Amino acid sequence: MKRHLFLAIAFVALALPTVAQSRLDLDAFGGSPWTSADRMRAFMDQSPITYASRIRTPTLIMRNMGDYRVTPTHAFKLYLTLKSNSVETKFIGYPLPGHNAAEPVHQRDVQRRWMEWVAQHFGGTSTTSSQQ
Repeated sequence: MKRHLFLAIAFVALALPTVAQSRLDLDAFGGSPWTSADRMRAFMDQSPITYASRIRTPTLIMRNMGDYRVTPTHAFKLYLTLKSNSVETKFIGYPLPGHNAAEPVHQRDVQRRWMEWVAQHFGGTSTTSSQQ
């Protein structure tokens, strides 16, 4: 059970690199995936979205819609892939800038939602419900 929870959290935490996003990506694979079939295969082999059809774990996706590091389209792709495969999935988009929860109210909301999701799907109790 813990393994599945970790996989779901780790998967969401990753940017879904279906295209080269930075110079570092290009350097790691020897150049653009659009110029070589071998490089394209290497990019796809390293992309979590390639394996998303195997996910069966209930997945909570939360993100700031103004994230400058990972565009909202990455989260939308994951959400639609999971929904298409009948995986229980919930998407929460915060209308905020930045990559992480910056202010205390947002941090608390993110933590509350994670705790409730884990309690609901993986057992245990959520202590945040009574503290709202």
